[in-house]
Amino acid sequence: MIAVGYCRFSSENQADGFSIEAQKNAIKEFCKKEGHQILRFYVDEAKTGTTTEGRTSFLEMLDDSKKKQFELVIVHKLDRFARSRIDSAISKQVLKENGVKVISVLEHLDDSPESIILESVLEGMNEYYSQNLSRETKKGQRVAVAKGRVLGTVPYGYTTDQDKKPVIVPEEASVVKTIFNQFADGIQLATIARLLKERGIKTRAGNDFSLCSITIIIKNPFYTGDYKFGDNIYPNFCEPIIDRELFNECQTRFKPRIRHKDKGSLYLLTGILFHSCGQAMTGYKSYKKGKVYQYYRCRNKEPNGFIKKDIAEKTIVDCLLTFLSEEKILKDLSEALSKKIKQTSQSKDAAQLKKQINDLKEQGSKLLDLYLSGTIDKALYTAKKTTIDNSIKLYSNQLSACLNAIKFTPSALKMAFDYYKFKIKNSLLESNSIQAIITTFVKKVVLFDDRFEITFQFKDMSVAYRRDNALPYLKI
Repeated sequence: MIAVGYCRFSSENQADGFSIEAQKNAIKEFCKKEGHQILRFYVDEAKTGTTTEGRTSFLEMLDDSKKKQFELVIVHKLDRFARSRIDSAISKQVLKENGVKVISVLEHLDDSPESIILESVLEGMNEYYSQNLSRETKKGQRVAVAKGRVLGTVPYGYTTDQDKKPVIVPEEASVVKTIFNQFADGIQLATIARLLKERGIKTRAGNDFSLCSITIIIKNPFYTGDYKFGDNIYPNFCEPIIDRELFNECQTRFKPRIRHKDKGSLYLLTGILFHSCGQAMTGYKSYKKGKVYQYYRCRNKEPNGFIKKDIAEKTIVDCLLTFLSEEKILKDLSEALSKKIKQTSQSKDAAQLKKQINDLKEQGSKLLDLYLSGTIDKALYTAKKTTIDNSIKLYSNQLSACLNAIKFTPSALKMAFDYYKFKIKNSLLESNSIQAIITTFVKKVVLFDDRFEITFQFKDMSVAYRRDNALPYLKI
């Protein structure tokens, strides 16, 4: 299959051993073993994974997926793709709609219920880790920004000096000015991209400018000299390429998207809620005296085949929160997920990496013998030893990640579940994210005259709730 690789290297992970080169090598080896053809790599350096904002290559990859030139996006680990559950779900849906699937080298997942839950748990743990880590790293980052240093890479049009302070690149700045002026003159983004291509002008990565990359440039206040870091804006941070008047004029050309849907128009149980007659229940609205009433209704329009939207959704969410709190569930599920991981080729990957490390150590020993016997001189010995030591370090880091990925404990699972419960209880998630969590764990809900019957993805466990939600659930 035709694949592309996505690599991300965040500034807080500079010491974790997973450089861009290490990620690329792991992806290349995986593709060679699985018979996939790598079309290209998309790389974001010193970028956070908690949001897609500012990840130029990531957004370019999503945009390029519309061209149907590749079928797979391969990452070293899922946290390279995204650490935000919401961004991950949305981005994967965009790729899915374009016929593209995301695959992790170290986390081999299929479409089984255990894999679906495992992927969700891993994403939850990654988001939890990222948010905790960011609190620590941002302290030092604010100090660096206050001193005029750029965190990560600077946008097209700039480079940095030895003190990490931004400096204008005249050739690129000229292109940036052209883009702003043409857009302010009413020229469409697609036309600007075509004109740049005709002139042979490429992005820093050597690619043609896309609509996405041009939009990112036009919306970036850095070109006016202002640096946006987190929720703060540092004015006059660097020498501007564009004056504020031109920048503001271009922003007015972007028409805001008007959402016509109500806040409560998303029906969380769509696709998993059924009536006891066997028909799916779909969302509908009725209007009375200026008020909107939302329901789920059976397609057969059975007499008792309807229920208020808020009652049905609260019942299922309450049941899910209870499910995520049970110690026996945590224990059984962690064992099942650990077994699932060990059944994958990760154990084979670990064995292969160990063999490669041992082979390199043996080569190092033979190399030393050659040097001590006078067969090779010191310069050649030092050069070859450095190459071997670097390879051992690379494979050792990959082995460590592989072995850590295999370990899965009830405490790790509880951490992820507690994180989900906290966000659900405190209404910190958008509706589409809550829906993603529900469908991850809940396989099917059947409405009877007096109760709900809820079947979970894990072992097809089933529980019952009274329809009025007056009693805690009972196992069936």
